[in-house]
Parts: sequence; C-alpha cells; structure tokens
Amino acid sequence: MVTQRYLITIAVPALPEIAEQSRRLAEGNVAVQIGRYRKPRSLDANAYHWLLCSRIAAALETDTDSVHYDLMLRYGTPRMQEDGNASLIRALPQVNLRKEQIYGRWLRTEETEGRIYDHYLEIKPSHEYDSAEMTALIRGTIEEADDLGIVTDPQRVRDLMEALREK
Repeated sequence: MVTQRYLITIAVPALPEIAEQSRRLAEGNVAVQIGRYRKPRSLDANAYHWLLCSRIAAALETDTDSVHYDLMLRYGTPRMQEDGNASLIRALPQVNLRKEQIYGRWLRTEETEGRIYDHYLEIKPSHEYDSAEMTALIRGTIEEADDLGIVTDPQRVRDLMEALREK
C-alpha cells in the first residue's frame, strides 16, 4: 500500500544513556526536525576571528569584546524559531542587551499600549555556528580589518575558508 509517506530510520551509537532516552521517548509523541548537515565551526576560524578582533580593537583604541559584539551584530546569523521564523526581541529602552549577553540587531522603536519598546532581531552566539555561518562572520571580520589597513594573511584565510567549505 502506498501512503505518500516516508519511513526514516536513524542509527545512533549503542550507548546506555541513548537506550534509556529512547525508552522514555517511546512513551509519548516525538517531534523530529530534519535539516541539511553542516560541519561545526572551525576552532581555527574562531581563533582567527578573535585575533582580528584584537587587532581591530587596537586600531580603534577600544576593547576586543566590543569589537566582537559589533561584528556579531553586523555579520552574525539570526536565531531561528522552530516554525522557521526569525527570533525577535522586544525590550524596554533601558534594557542593555549587551549587558545581558544577548546579541540583538536593532530593528525599530515603537509604542505599544502607551509604552515604548525597542525591537531587535536576535543573533545566535558564535559558539552555536556551523561552518557556513562562521564563514560569513570571518568574511565580515576580514573585510573590517582590511578597511582599517590591518594586514590579513591571505594564505591563512584561504586555508580557513577551505576548511570551512561544505564538502
């Protein structure tokens, strides 16, 4: 009988904790999300990003964390909700997202029910990035460094981009 449905089998390592979790999952409904596999970010790329952040900070006479935060807002990847929509944040103007360690790209300010709110697009922290997302951040960081006359190592950049490239 054809049901226009697919049967998908998932193979996982035979570890005791996975067996226990599987038993618990079998007791109720399970939701599974399937997406294209992406390699995790490269730690070398992350280290190079931070190296360039420190050089940019020195050129701008500011701190490395501020440079990283600003680059994340410019070149970072928006967090997506399970329904596929971007995650938005609504906050009172006095809330400092950076102090709360939240990356939020400002969108607009508007009044709702007599109160003023700032609206932001939430940006994922870089430790959650896959290789494609890290590539975008690295490219933006390199562009910013180049604009300031900071020398970037072309061979190292090529090697990093090759390592991040999806196979």
